[in-house]
Amino acid sequence: FSGFQNPPQSAEQLAQELPEFGETNLAIFTDPQQSTHRLELTYQLQNLVPFQTIRELRQGMLRTLYWDLLDDRLSTYSPLFTRAAALNSNLLRTKRRRAIVFEYPKPVDAAGTLSAAKAAIRAVIGRLLQVQQYGFLESELNDRRKVRLNSFEQSYLERDKLSSDSFVNDYVNHFSFGENLTSTAQYWDLMQPLYSSITLQELNDYAKAQL
Repeated sequence: FSGFQNPPQSAEQLAQELPEFGETNLAIFTDPQQSTHRLELTYQLQNLVPFQTIRELRQGMLRTLYWDLLDDRLSTYSPLFTRAAALNSNLLRTKRRRAIVFEYPKPVDAAGTLSAAKAAIRAVIGRLLQVQQYGFLESELNDRRKVRLNSFEQSYLERDKLSSDSFVNDYVNHFSFGENLTSTAQYWDLMQPLYSSITLQELNDYAKAQL
């Protein structure tokens, strides 16, 4: 990049400060043509900070495994809700949202709407409390870890097929937002020992401290 020069007058960049997340937010979405109601419960908003150390990267991987397994638990069948998912996603460039999203069947009459919503909420929260109290199983951790590692390995094996856009985005995120810049091979070398080192006890201890 030594041959590049900044323009004589760079465009003014305005930073919009976001208000702090002060309370749990609940939103219910309805559509007359749909057979279900959709409910989103956002209970935490965190600042996004790029990883600076291997230890921080490993802790991030532990969090990822927790959310993967929690999502697996919520996706199992329940007669009280048709679909549920745990969200740990970027809301904005600097914020990450933690939320529970689920859908439940519409009652046959309006009078049953409130009771159906309450029953679905209790069922979902019951799943969350079950994870918090009893944790996950070794088999669940091994299966999800295998899925993650297989995905990283596939990316490594196909590293020569990456598009130019992928490299451009990595450089932009690195220089603009301070995100780490690693090659696919370097990332694969990091993922193998770090993911394998995460134990069920660590995962369940983390689960108990959530929610």
